[in-house]
Amino acid sequence: MSSLEAKENQEKWLKKVKEWKATGLSAKQWCKRENIAVSTFHYWIKKYDHPNKKVTNKPSKNLFVEISSEEKISDQITVKFQDVDILLESGFNKSIFSQLITTLREISC
Repeated sequence: MSSLEAKENQEKWLKKVKEWKATGLSAKQWCKRENIAVSTFHYWIKKYDHPNKKVTNKPSKNLFVEISSEEKISDQITVKFQDVDILLESGFNKSIFSQLITTLREISC
């Protein structure tokens, strides 16, 4: 593929990403409607959101957050994932939480 073709292809996909964001649909729903492979679309979403970052399918290494000992200790924790806040109280069901995180990863970009 020539550099001109590559640039045109990138512009085509970036336009698709913008169109998807305007719909409010999940990536999976939009891809089904547009007959586009979800994995391909996720690649372009990541490339669009981080244009200077090499896109890989490897998970981020920064999965943990340091907590200062000065912070107030509570029996609740709020997990923020994009525009979703999840309040976990002591005794929460770890299996359901794990399934929720897996689902959020699948439907987000």
